[in-house]
Amino acid sequence: MELIGPHLSEFIGEERFAECAKHKLDACFAGDQIDYTYERSAGSGGSRQVRCRMSPLRDAGGTVIGALLVMEDLDRLSQAA
Repeated sequence: MELIGPHLSEFIGEERFAECAKHKLDACFAGDQIDYTYERSAGSGGSRQVRCRMSPLRDAGGTVIGALLVMEDLDRLSQAA
């Protein structure tokens, strides 16, 4: 497979990727739909809620050929409303 765009670890950090996201991404490549929320530090001692959704991408035959990842800053969304 070929990676299109930055690696997930560039957004969430290598440590969080290894401890939390890698097994979820592996499950997505196995065909599971993943949806979870985590907290990330936001400078000046604060934190922000981030939602991560992982959807398997399938070819016409149903074989998983990739994954679509969507990350949303939930705090930013609630401030905009």
